[in-house]
Amino acid sequence: MSTIFKGIVAITLTLSLGGVAWAQDAGAKVKEINFEDDTIEGELQMPNQTNIRGDDMGDLSSLIKAREDFVDEMLKSVEDL
Repeated sequence: MSTIFKGIVAITLTLSLGGVAWAQDAGAKVKEINFEDDTIEGELQMPNQTNIRGDDMGDLSSLIKAREDFVDEMLKSVEDL
């Protein structure tokens, strides 16, 4: 009974305290701006630094080297048991 009551209270609070978002009026004024006839003048500005791209480093070898004598050492450790 208590769980049902808590659920009803939670739903009631959610519905009563939830805000409603209203859309703008359909008759609101819309202002259109046309930039097609405007001329933009200026210079291309570049940074005073060198840009370094990360993908130019090429293929890097792995830093983890596989041990070639691993099987031999495993056999030695088993023989000691």
